[in-house]
Amino acid sequence: MNNDLPNLRELLAPYPAYNIVGHVRPDGDCIGSAVALSCYLSKIGKRGYVIRTDAISSNFEYFFADVPTVNLENLNRDLPLICVDCSDRARIGEELGKLERPFLVIDHHKSNKGFAATDIIFPDIASTAEILAHLFEHIKFQLDKKMAEALYLGILTDTGRFAHNTTIDTFRYAQQMLQAGVDPSKIYSIVYENNSLCRYRLLERLLANIDLFSKNRACISHLLASDLAEVGGCPSDTEGFVNYTRELAGVLVGCYVEYHDTFVKCSMRSVDRSLRLDLLAEKLGGGGHACAVGFIADPQTFSLENLKEKIDSHINKFYDEYIAARKS
Repeated sequence: MNNDLPNLRELLAPYPAYNIVGHVRPDGDCIGSAVALSCYLSKIGKRGYVIRTDAISSNFEYFFADVPTVNLENLNRDLPLICVDCSDRARIGEELGKLERPFLVIDHHKSNKGFAATDIIFPDIASTAEILAHLFEHIKFQLDKKMAEALYLGILTDTGRFAHNTTIDTFRYAQQMLQAGVDPSKIYSIVYENNSLCRYRLLERLLANIDLFSKNRACISHLLASDLAEVGGCPSDTEGFVNYTRELAGVLVGCYVEYHDTFVKCSMRSVDRSLRLDLLAEKLGGGGHACAVGFIADPQTFSLENLKEKIDSHINKFYDEYIAARKS
């Protein structure tokens, strides 16, 4: 793979400062990648301003300590833009989407066709953080503890706690991060053992709404905008809720639907790459990976029953291939 890697230091040489943005409703990989890149720019005498457009879970605030951040109000729009963990331009949000073509994209989504002056896209790598680890290794850059923690956050969360899409390289880079000072127990506790009461109240409602279909091979659940309002929660409180729909015994595809006033957010997960959820997501206007996808729908036209029919049809199409793959 190294033969395909650009030299990150040379690539970032033209400008003294950059804006860095991830996708809307940032997850651990998005945040970790943006923070690590900002820290790297600081290390080489430049500045990387991480744009914060959405509220995030308090679990992730730890990683932003001493990182230069901006919001849309104080953003210097003349700086070149770097997008991390974004599958397309729409994922950076409507306001930022109006800016000039991004300078650089670093991403790992299969659906990413490239939308920057330079695109670094490796869809077979489990996380954008791991791509950055490759890039840093390629230029023989030594990680410090803060960078290592940020990259470890990205890898930990986007592999489902090292449960899927991992390779020897994934664990090798994790080892390097531990050698740089990462305490895996500490990071795990920050991310997964620091939940708000609102999150548990929402989880209670999510589990109550679970619905099995497609001969119990699929599971779907949902939350309404009123659910978040009634418990005083925010969208970041539902991060990872889709996994509860996938973890039931016998379920091949799990789906979580979250209603908002102006949009409906849908996330899907599968137990095996053979089911190719990315192909289904593309038909629904979204994208992602073979096992993890999402899309946004119009609340005026979205139908839960219609989505269930599409998932059932997709499972029926790929089920034989899936069973064959499991038996081989």
